Amino acid sequence: MNKGFTLIELLASIIIIGLLLIITIPSYISVYNTSKETAYNNKMKNIKLQAVKYAEKIKDEVQAESCKEVKIKDLIQKGYLTTDYKTKDAIENPYTKNDFEENLSVCYCSSDNELKAFYIDAFDYTQSYVKGTEVRYNGKIYQSIVTYDYMTIVNDINANKKTTKKWDNNGNQVSSCTGYFNDEINVCISSTSTLNTTYVLNNFFKVIEC
Repeated sequence: MNKGFTLIELLASIIIIGLLLIITIPSYISVYNTSKETAYNNKMKNIKLQAVKYAEKIKDEVQAESCKEVKIKDLIQKGYLTTDYKTKDAIENPYTKNDFEENLSVCYCSSDNELKAFYIDAFDYTQSYVKGTEVRYNGKIYQSIVTYDYMTIVNDINANKKTTKKWDNNGNQVSSCTGYFNDEINVCISSTSTLNTTYVLNNFFKVIEC
């Protein structure tokens, strides 16, 4: 006679499945986020490339104004880009799933005599930015040196605190962090840190010059 699973066997199976989920879900989330970042960067690279191609056609205008606003919908209508939709001329942001806003500018950089394109958001430290995103604050252009996700940082500080110790080559402890730690840029954010515009720009962004 065939017998069913015992209670202990069922519990063991549930525990194993739970452990597998604990192991695989973070990896899936990481791969998913990386794929979104890659898709974002690829689209942004193409948008900028096409904007520069268009700027070559109006180079005299760009040089005269230093920088000139270029609309994504105009690039689509002029044949430089292809819309992501059937009913409107727009490009979808793979990271936010919203449309890219009309924050595109082309500039003539006198330092190297080149035309360059910038997609510049108005900076808000409570938003999220993919690595490489350009923002404007107080007349300066900044670029994110790592993906900055405000809510992830806040949640990690408040709910998933971890203590990380850093050591120098001589084996001496040089820092300790309880809270959110970003190894890529060696930034430690604890519950006592003040997340504000100055802090975020200084730690997660760099000034870029045209």
